[in-house]
Amino acid sequence: MEKKKKKGKWVKKRHVFIRFILITFVWPIIRAMYGYKYQKFKLKKNEKYIILSNHQTTLDPVFVGVSFNKPLYYVSNDDLLHQKFKSKLLSYCFGIIGKAKGKSDFMTVKTMLQVLKENGSVCVFPEGNRTFSGRLCYINPAISKFVKGAKTPVVLYNIDGGYGVDPRWGLKRRKGHFRGYIKRILSVDEINNMSLEQLHQTITDELNIQTAPSSEEYQSKNQAEKIERVLYICPECHKKNEISSSGNTFTCNACHTTWEYTNNLTITKDNKLYKYSTVNAWYNYQIDDIRNTDYTNNALIFKDKNILLYESVNHSVKKVIKKGEVALFGNELHVQDQIFKLEELTGVAASGKQQLMFRLNDCVYTIENDKDKRNDFNALKYVLTINYIKSVLIEQKEEFLGI
Repeated sequence: MEKKKKKGKWVKKRHVFIRFILITFVWPIIRAMYGYKYQKFKLKKNEKYIILSNHQTTLDPVFVGVSFNKPLYYVSNDDLLHQKFKSKLLSYCFGIIGKAKGKSDFMTVKTMLQVLKENGSVCVFPEGNRTFSGRLCYINPAISKFVKGAKTPVVLYNIDGGYGVDPRWGLKRRKGHFRGYIKRILSVDEINNMSLEQLHQTITDELNIQTAPSSEEYQSKNQAEKIERVLYICPECHKKNEISSSGNTFTCNACHTTWEYTNNLTITKDNKLYKYSTVNAWYNYQIDDIRNTDYTNNALIFKDKNILLYESVNHSVKKVIKKGEVALFGNELHVQDQIFKLEELTGVAASGKQQLMFRLNDCVYTIENDKDKRNDFNALKYVLTINYIKSVLIEQKEEFLGI
């Protein structure tokens, strides 16, 4: 009888060595670039934690990791698995745990438990998404079930100022207050004494950071640049897709109203606070517009030119299969001549600064701007609208916006 192959360990000695090299030679450069300050936390031998953090910047795994004296094992968007070289490199160096964005994943949970069993510490960003608006994104209650079942203490970590320094929609970094610290530690006994609802509320409350208005200033000559990646409806004339930005200001090209995005992360008009005085307030206005729009006639909602559609089958390297125009209707998503029924799509989510991802059967599709055309693509409006239509109108469930 053929012997069953022994399963290898996830926690490797090389991860300690690689971390030492990066902390010694690479981290000082990153720290100088971002001006990041952080609290240190010493993990004892064989001591392990589940670290949960809010998610504000691209390099959040780095900013959380430097607080601890041992390697952390991060749960990451499995879009990395569709990038052959990067996937192998990150897996080898850091033991990245892949997870499908916008989808529960049994194998992810199994791997996380294996890491904990090997006395490794797991780091999760339970929002599963960087914030576009500055507010905490939706946190799936499944994280509370995992924490309950893992029987492991939890560190609740806060990244504060990341939205000011490196907003998801922005093009360049800004200078300003930026720090990371441990907000709270939950013991196993504390976790056991909480209901799932209480635990979920505790996690949500402790990870929630007030980003704007900010008492700190974030200096940039291009404060508002690319804000149209998150703000796409003009509150003055109600036109969509007409906002463009330059420097510290942005303008509706339909009614010519101009706003300024200030160093305190507020929005002003004619040197006075605007009625939607933060990106989050304007974001909420857009959410209300989605809720109040009639989609039952299946009419055209959005349309964008100069995009690329990628396809990845069973974790293969993604390939471009369409170029041209994307259009969203009340029941379908069109990319050139390829038609996707909204009811059949799963895991609709935003990736990076301007990518739309979704799944259909064994395929992962990504829509992004054609960089050769030098245009921008607001993926957020598609994510919010498709998830609203699917959850409320098609599935008739509780509202879910995907972010």
